Amino acid sequence: MKNALAILLFLFFVNLLHGQVPVADSSVVVYSWKLTDNYTEMKRVPIDTLLNDFQIFNPIFIHSISNSYLGNLGSPALSNLFFERVESNNFFGISPYLLYMSTSRNTHYINTHKPFTDLTYTNGGAKNVKEESLDAFHSQNINKYFNAGIHYNLISSKGQYAYQQVRKNSFTFFTSYTGKPYSVHSNLNINRIHIDENGGIKEDRFITDTVFQFTKDIPTNFGGTGEPKYSPDVYSSIKNLEVLIVQKLDFGMLKMRKDTTSQNNTRLRYYSPALSYVFNYNRNVKIYNDAYPDSGFYHNSFINSNVTKDSLFYHIFSNALRLEFSKKDGENTRWNALVGLSNDYLVYSYNTPGNKNSLSLPGDSTGIFNYIKSDTTAKGDTVYNIDTRDRLHYTYLTAILTNNFSSTLSSTFSGKYYLEGYAGGSYDLKANIKKLLEWKGNHYNIDASAGLKSMEPGFPYQKYYTNNFIWENNFKPEKSTQLCIKLGSTSNKFDIDLNYSLLRNRIYFDSTGMPRQYSENLSVFALSLAKEFEFWKIRSYNKIVYQKTDNKNIVSLPELAFFSTTYYDKIINFKITGGSLHVITGFDLYFNTKYYINGYMPSTGVFFQQTQEMKGNYPYLNVFLNIRLKRTRFFFKYEHVNEGMLPREYFTVLHYPNNNRTFKFGISWTFYN
Repeated sequence: MKNALAILLFLFFVNLLHGQVPVADSSVVVYSWKLTDNYTEMKRVPIDTLLNDFQIFNPIFIHSISNSYLGNLGSPALSNLFFERVESNNFFGISPYLLYMSTSRNTHYINTHKPFTDLTYTNGGAKNVKEESLDAFHSQNINKYFNAGIHYNLISSKGQYAYQQVRKNSFTFFTSYTGKPYSVHSNLNINRIHIDENGGIKEDRFITDTVFQFTKDIPTNFGGTGEPKYSPDVYSSIKNLEVLIVQKLDFGMLKMRKDTTSQNNTRLRYYSPALSYVFNYNRNVKIYNDAYPDSGFYHNSFINSNVTKDSLFYHIFSNALRLEFSKKDGENTRWNALVGLSNDYLVYSYNTPGNKNSLSLPGDSTGIFNYIKSDTTAKGDTVYNIDTRDRLHYTYLTAILTNNFSSTLSSTFSGKYYLEGYAGGSYDLKANIKKLLEWKGNHYNIDASAGLKSMEPGFPYQKYYTNNFIWENNFKPEKSTQLCIKLGSTSNKFDIDLNYSLLRNRIYFDSTGMPRQYSENLSVFALSLAKEFEFWKIRSYNKIVYQKTDNKNIVSLPELAFFSTTYYDKIINFKITGGSLHVITGFDLYFNTKYYINGYMPSTGVFFQQTQEMKGNYPYLNVFLNIRLKRTRFFFKYEHVNEGMLPREYFTVLHYPNNNRTFKFGISWTFYN
């Protein structure tokens, strides 16, 4: 990413030439929304132009206050808070990267009076460990209802330890037309992620008991060459392509009735049907290369002992046809119903080239013999290749009923039932009630929900064929019962979340990196408290999460996780020029109690359970200074400023230490041209 700053400056001057110097215009309004609930609802989301929390730019810490990750920006990550985990059931190898990726579920759609552009650049660390990111977003309306835009994100993170470099590119093209009777939302997402793997440091004592002058000198499990050309022995690549098209045809009023309650009060009631069609294509490829598979890191090299070249392919075609029907009183929707029929077609493929001396399959894997292909080279040698292709499909019904009893009370009931195919018999049922209360002049929101789910495990949990890992399972459907109650108040600035799940047939990865199924009941409980305090010009946002599980060997979680951001907030006015400067300066504190931290398996890209080492009880302190000048924001911060002041127990994943003290800065320009 050597040219990232040059690209950013180029885009900056292009915007200056296009719109001259941006002038504040209170009449400019930018609307932004996402499609939620399987692309059925347009949920309003604000454009992020706030100064507070601007210094928190890593997506995993925007999403969760406690995470297992490999240390540097863009590396595989898993939230330590159970109910905030983002996982893919269909393809677990991509789960650790989802928060970094551009997907249809996190695409923002825009409607704006003027072209809107946001450019953000961050930088941190010395040249040999530099961490950079560039985010460019542009959107503009073609007419009142028709909008198009692009979003580009780039991460280049060399990492503080040897052979852990990450390079990531994401591109999104999105467009929407929100007219009547026809509307459409569509987007194209392309993601490319390249991760150099070092397998973690060889011994924890190189961090806890020894101070190396340069972290790059600490021995790691995987190596490579640094000079004259950087070349790691082990690396992973993720390639993703996704297309979404959501079309909707609103037929307008089907029936209208006048309900006259008095001489001067006439209420109109009408019913409005709509038909929608959703097409989604998602293609994923995961590549894993290891120059020395017999180095001793893995227990097995089943197919090739000379080199690992695993290629895993997964794609899915989804088609859904939905009928919506709503009843309205005047301008208010009384209830809305949706019923839909969907079909998913999935293809899974594993490919690993082998050689005649390496084929050593596990005795309990019989299915893989159907995929062994032999060939004779020009030299007369026999080579073996594992080349699988499995095609699956399932059809399911979707139903949603939303009832707005009043402006302060609403309920939603939704269900999904799989009629046939691979996931036949699976179901997912949810109920939600929202209530707005007013007490002593303060408003309180109560959100209660319950869920009942039984889902067939994703295909890779059942069958998986690679050089280091081969398994064939017959796992039962995973079942869960979940309860959630949320209480919040914007006036009193607090949130309380209570979550409980009762799980059965939970699938997890054991200490060897193999998937297992726990057939007994497993409960997980979490209570989250968040509160913002204000005193004079001092503001402090604090969040604490308590978690409890009845089997730590299956789901290991820190019992307590805590986050606090506290800062001094000041607006400096300049009487001579009439301008102002908004400044906040303070600190972020992260902490979680000791627990059996997750391990990470590079070959499969999964986090696994282990019961050998406990880590935690270590605070991470960051100090920052954020500045806003008109529509330009800056941040300057020291991460892990307390490094070296306490025992050096800062491991986030088994044998993966967190980064040392690092200075970082960032800048964001917003334009309304």
